[in-house]
Amino acid sequence: MGNAPIEFGTSTLFRLDTGKAFDRVRLIFERVHACDPDAGVHLSWAWLRSLFQDYPGRCRIYAFSPTNKIEDSLVFLPLRMDLHWSDTRQSFVTRYAAMGRLNLSDYTGFICSDETVISAFARALQSEPWARLSLRYEITGRRSQTFTAGFDQNEVTASWPESRSSKGVVNDLLCPRIPVPNTRDEYLAMLSQKMRKKLRRAERQVERMGARVFQSTRAEQAAHQTLILEHWAKFWDGKKTIENRDRFRARYHEHLSRAMQMGGLQLITLWAGDRFLGGTANLIDQEQAVLHSIVEGRDDDAGMDIGIVLNAEVVSRAAQMKLNWIDLGHGNHDYKYRLGAQDRAVSYLVLRRRSRSISEQLDPAMVPMAIEATKRFIRARKHEKARAAIGQLRGFIKI
Repeated sequence: MGNAPIEFGTSTLFRLDTGKAFDRVRLIFERVHACDPDAGVHLSWAWLRSLFQDYPGRCRIYAFSPTNKIEDSLVFLPLRMDLHWSDTRQSFVTRYAAMGRLNLSDYTGFICSDETVISAFARALQSEPWARLSLRYEITGRRSQTFTAGFDQNEVTASWPESRSSKGVVNDLLCPRIPVPNTRDEYLAMLSQKMRKKLRRAERQVERMGARVFQSTRAEQAAHQTLILEHWAKFWDGKKTIENRDRFRARYHEHLSRAMQMGGLQLITLWAGDRFLGGTANLIDQEQAVLHSIVEGRDDDAGMDIGIVLNAEVVSRAAQMKLNWIDLGHGNHDYKYRLGAQDRAVSYLVLRRRSRSISEQLDPAMVPMAIEATKRFIRARKHEKARAAIGQLRGFIKI
């Protein structure tokens, strides 16, 4: 940015819709991020900038400044923009979701240096054209509550849905994490007696096989990432549909590639000679001293508990790196607590315009996408939708 002026004009609310616009406020954003104890790597400049690169036209970051100068912004909110056809309103509307959910970011929400202005930010955002705004996995919970309180309840309704997987058994709003111990003895004390026995037995098997644990070098990461995902996909064969399995595999690949490009990827792998036994992929957040566990793949024909060996190695290396937490991601799966994890809760907020609202709910930036969607209506012979859409879009297009 240098000393070049930032030509955003004066406003309370600023829209950053391109990577280039985001580049121009990098120093401002990073100043706010540095003041925010809750905004980790998934809300960092580098992470969000890569999403602009990979998803052009789908990303928007709102900046709020109480002085009407973008240099004085105190809050940023990264959002994903979605075009939606509303059968109720018979029109296109804009929906927002957390920007990080474009690619499996564990945590989303606000980047904020002063939480007292979040309500004012909400009041300003209410004047923008949108129909629905959801923040899944907002990291603090309290900020979503403050944000909600800033909206006019006669105009906007709020709900707090659950987020569950595995047929409703797993609560994805709980994110177990392991406090990093100082010594191996401290780590063993965190485990149940049964888990300690399993670990010792697995370590003896590793020794008998002559197997060794390695941390992948930067040059090895791409190839080892592929091995981990191949074994992950093999485990899920028959448990997920082929479509879902391949979709998640592709999203994991993108997530790991993003971490690798940022220099934050850690791959721990277990080998018996040239045979790959398993590996775990992690994202290191140095600023917050957190290791985020992303995905694991292992050879289930090896006849041993590879996962517990890999986890012990991850804990050992996290201690060497002076990290504070190992974050095991979303979901209160039983195995996480057997590894010594403690719960951390996140929130899920959904805001909707009331049905009686007369506010415009299509953002002008999405008109090109709406035009293309209207063409698809015409080709599909959905004539009523096409007529309604054309009537709506006439108000946006200058002839």
